[in-house]
Amino acid sequence: MQEAENGLEAIEVFSKWRPHFIWMDLRMPIMNGLEATKKIRAVQEGADVPIVMLSASVLEEEIKLIIKAGCTDFVGKPYSEQDIFTTMAKHLGIKYVYEVLCGEESANFDENVQQLIKSLSLELHNELYDAISRLNVNKVEKVIEKIIVEDTTLGSILKKYVTHFEYDNIWTMLEKPKR
Repeated sequence: MQEAENGLEAIEVFSKWRPHFIWMDLRMPIMNGLEATKKIRAVQEGADVPIVMLSASVLEEEIKLIIKAGCTDFVGKPYSEQDIFTTMAKHLGIKYVYEVLCGEESANFDENVQQLIKSLSLELHNELYDAISRLNVNKVEKVIEKIIVEDTTLGSILKKYVTHFEYDNIWTMLEKPKR
């Protein structure tokens, strides 16, 4: 993996390294992601490499410009770990193998998650409890985004539960609202 601080540097890194996949940020200093993408696409070696644009912009017109500029796909910010891996799998033709926890490992995992939930701030704990108890999926996702800021590990775990529609796992680990 290589990293570039700006669009011009992204072109230089590409010309030396020839990656199989590029994450490109729309807004970068010196040269933005659209211009860098066009320049990479202009060389023969850059014609087929997947370039996925990252941006906080989600307006339909901007996404059309991004695709028209030569990007293979678009991922909006804020994005999840799942969004990143799903997008790479889609464009690289790869599949991930996940370890399945069973027995004692699973019990220990659940206990660790419960401990992390207990360490949540009063406000976030109660927000999550309220959202889960009302089965308000949108609210649950918004609360988890806040949790990610406070505790990335717990937020990622909760996000995986939500991705797999395992709201009951979150519900079981939550205690009554803290007061």
